[in-house]
Amino acid sequence: MTSKGMSPAAEIWRALRHDAGVLRLDHRVALIVRGGESADLLHRVTSQDTRGMEVGAGAPACVLTAKGKLLAFFELFRVGEDCFVVEIDRSRVEGLRGLIDRFIFTEQVELEVPDWSAVGVFGPHAADYVDGVPEPGHARAEGEGFLFVSDLLGVTGITYHGPGETAARFAEDQSLPQGGLEEWDALRIDAGIPRYGVDADETTIPLEANLDRACHREKGCYIGQEVIARIDTYGHVNRQLCRVLIDGDAVPEPNTLVFDEGDEAGRITSAYLSPVDGKVHALAMLPLVLAESGTALHIGTASGSPAAVL
Repeated sequence: MTSKGMSPAAEIWRALRHDAGVLRLDHRVALIVRGGESADLLHRVTSQDTRGMEVGAGAPACVLTAKGKLLAFFELFRVGEDCFVVEIDRSRVEGLRGLIDRFIFTEQVELEVPDWSAVGVFGPHAADYVDGVPEPGHARAEGEGFLFVSDLLGVTGITYHGPGETAARFAEDQSLPQGGLEEWDALRIDAGIPRYGVDADETTIPLEANLDRACHREKGCYIGQEVIARIDTYGHVNRQLCRVLIDGDAVPEPNTLVFDEGDEAGRITSAYLSPVDGKVHALAMLPLVLAESGTALHIGTASGSPAAVL
């Protein structure tokens, strides 16, 4: 137990939600896209307005199929007039590099995944622990690497990508509780944000997975844009990735069935057991009619663990 009487797991959980904590991000990497035509290339390939993005700015982005389904989801930062950095899961970076490379014909664009490490300070007061931090949605050069600031996970996240020794010093300089992928996953689950390949895949429309911010509404001419525009103008999605609170301490596996009044209604995609409230926090893909806060559900079977949409 810590000096405050909390377990280490509870200490980092509380720090990330009420102050700040350091997370080792071994699962995240940087893909650098550089060259005089990089903005035009990414404007055609991704769902963000990279031509209009200012240097130092950033936003979540997607690559979609012609039917508006997800092929990749990431954060995208413009770090120079002719240079962008994609922050993405390590397991997905080669797939994304291949997708972008397909659209490089005569353009003067280079793609690079440097052998870097990543570490971040996350929490509502994260900016108090790192000097000169810009607002969320911004980036800056930091030594041989880059510092990215985002609020995608529901709290301020200040992430450094750079050489391993520098990343280690960045983490050590913060006298804060430390964690890693498990705590990062908990933050994104609480924020309702999917992890590609876990909560969303090539069958998912980004608007079903709370990725509205990743689809720029005023730019056109990107793959899948017509589908997003039609949904915005004429209709709605038929299902939604929802935050769910489950009674008890049994963490369901991905694809565990969710029931509504005895009928199969959806599936759990991610879940974790909170070390503070002792309940399971989860994400589930559910029909839109069940996506309202307070909807009562059961997990696993029609009479399984009680749960409610948050």
